[in-house]
Amino acid sequence: MPRNVVRFGEIACRIFGTQTVEPTDLDELVTTARTESVRLRASRFQFIAEFLMFAGRPDEALAMIEESVAAQLQDHQWMQHCPMLAPLRGQPRFGELAAIVADRARAVIAAVLES
Repeated sequence: MPRNVVRFGEIACRIFGTQTVEPTDLDELVTTARTESVRLRASRFQFIAEFLMFAGRPDEALAMIEESVAAQLQDHQWMQHCPMLAPLRGQPRFGELAAIVADRARAVIAAVLES
């Protein structure tokens, strides 16, 4: 397993144990998330957003959701139903991002139905 993936897991465990995200940990998580693979980038930024919500840092979590959406996030269910994101759902920027993801999800469903 790649070392950066192991570190990602180690940092996640520390966050859940302490309910804090240290600046150096956040820097390392973001560096790991910035991979060439858009799918990995989108999913890793999703995780980071949840870590930040868990640590009570919603503004930074929203920034990570923006990063995930910029990486072509298509996970409409996560945007609509992840309990960690509930406090963000009333924010206008979250609504804008959720609309982008919903459009992508609809396009995926349409493509599947056409094939």
